[in-house]
Amino acid sequence: MAVVAHAEESDYKADVTSFAKIARPFLQEHCVKCHGPEEQEAKLRLDTLENQFTDPEVAAKWAEVVTSVNTHQMPPGEEKQPELEASGRFVDWLLRSWVARKSPGAQPAWCCGVSIARNTTTPSAIW
Repeated sequence: MAVVAHAEESDYKADVTSFAKIARPFLQEHCVKCHGPEEQEAKLRLDTLENQFTDPEVAAKWAEVVTSVNTHQMPPGEEKQPELEASGRFVDWLLRSWVARKSPGAQPAWCCGVSIARNTTTPSAIW
């Protein structure tokens, strides 16, 4: 069963405030240990990744993050797993922020066919 967490509409602005309210805490709790200042597995550092969705390179990194969280690849199984509500809210914020910024270039794969909710067994398509 999928659980979708909804944030307030004001939370979906791709700005510093909503980034700090939704994305930053999730990243700190579940990602920075392996993708932070001391270690950058897969050459990915998330503690300094900005929410500049109009930058194709930054947007591509966020696409990796969304796909990894949604498909349960990250955090790895031996690490503390996020609550379904927290991961759903995080992914939902990223997708809505992307759309709000109307990022140039090809639409990312994670924007179509990837659930904004985490399913306890398998990823589910919503679009």
